[in-house]
Amino acid sequence: MEAEGEGKHAGGRFELHAALDPARVLGSWPRSTGDEVRAALAACARVGPEWNGVDVERRRAIALDAADRLERDREGVALLAALLGVEPPELASQTDALRDRVASRLDVSPASPGATLIVLDWTELLFGTAVAVLRTLVSGRVALFFADERVPVVADRTVLALEQAGLPAGALAVVHGACEDALATALAAPEVVAVTASGPAERMGQLRELAAEPDLELALHVPGHRTVRMEAGDDPAALAAEVVDAAFGRARTLSGQLPGRVGAVVCPPRRFSAFTEALLDALRRNDDVRHPVPSIDRDALEAVQAAWNLGLDEGATLIHGGELLRNAAAPTVFTNVEPAMELARNVVPGPLLRLLRAAEPETGEEG
Repeated sequence: MEAEGEGKHAGGRFELHAALDPARVLGSWPRSTGDEVRAALAACARVGPEWNGVDVERRRAIALDAADRLERDREGVALLAALLGVEPPELASQTDALRDRVASRLDVSPASPGATLIVLDWTELLFGTAVAVLRTLVSGRVALFFADERVPVVADRTVLALEQAGLPAGALAVVHGACEDALATALAAPEVVAVTASGPAERMGQLRELAAEPDLELALHVPGHRTVRMEAGDDPAALAAEVVDAAFGRARTLSGQLPGRVGAVVCPPRRFSAFTEALLDALRRNDDVRHPVPSIDRDALEAVQAAWNLGLDEGATLIHGGELLRNAAAPTVFTNVEPAMELARNVVPGPLLRLLRAAEPETGEEG
């Protein structure tokens, strides 16, 4: 199954269509080769020493100016919203106070000259990309950014904002198409001294294997979900409504596709049934659950399908979802998940919630 909005390949270029209007072409991009990677690194090498010598406060000012431009970039947000199949206001978490939030993350130590290879998962979107790219530039290093083909508009708008803010040409080079050959070329280049990357564990493992140079600084991040623990005094209805929004909300998590979503709830055994009933009621009431955002990542759809099969095979109880919609996975909930099950440990990059009973406390009674 091909998710709508996914790249259509045509020779050495790919194009993207609006998720909810497949006839609308949002743009076309070249797929970069190893030769283009070498050319981009050569440009980085030419400007690298000059950029490293720029006063750190000047570098920081350029970064903050770029962040401010991204925060006010309505055209870029509209393009990204069309690509994802949402309304621009639903991307507010990406742009609201972006400058201030980025500023709080720009306190970085000066770095030695060189280039940082940046390979980010599509789920980083505007905010995560801005943080990674701007932190690198403020440190005094130049950057080679492998743009995720699922959201190339993010790279385009980030580059535009930095150019308008006064970043020297060549300090940030962008290439599309992080294929193995292009990545291997970049990782073997003497100009690259560090790697900042995020994505599924398998992909991060591949990057680590490709990074044969032992002196490379690696910062590899696997996005994950979080677990909520129900406390004795929590109101089941209030907690259930919050969990549904934090697990499946369109604006908050793009229907469970973004890292940081709630992926599991641990309940005291005596409150498990009450919370389950409240959760089912919250799912019925929530409009976001009935109208999920289209899946941007076909691999995620397959991962969710595999989790459905895994949960049923291990004896968990499916109480909501468990099917593919026209272009998305339905928000799915498994109950009766035991800690020893593989499903309990599985990090699924999609809209899947697991309910577990907390372990009974030991009584400490002696015989």
